[in-house]
Amino acid sequence: MWRERAKDMKRKITVLTLCAILFALCGSVDAQQTKKIPTVGFLLEGFPSSISDSIRIDAFRKGLHEIGYTEGKSIFIEYRFAEGKESAFRIWHQSWSDSSRM
Repeated sequence: MWRERAKDMKRKITVLTLCAILFALCGSVDAQQTKKIPTVGFLLEGFPSSISDSIRIDAFRKGLHEIGYTEGKSIFIEYRFAEGKESAFRIWHQSWSDSSRM
């Protein structure tokens, strides 16, 4: 009779040990989830090689840095250039608006 109790106790300890291990693994999986980094769309009317646009981009980056953002680490910036095409503004604005709702 004591052998049956010992066997039952061993089984309970094994089950509790497995449950504890599974519980510990579930906690570590949650801890490894990455933080979602925001993306900002930056649309300019000119060309990528435009000096005036590069000045605007530098000022924008500097402003973000002053309030604590680092491009590529705490914020992503998606640059687009309309290259003088007015229709590009509407198309890109719509695509960013649609993607921000997801």
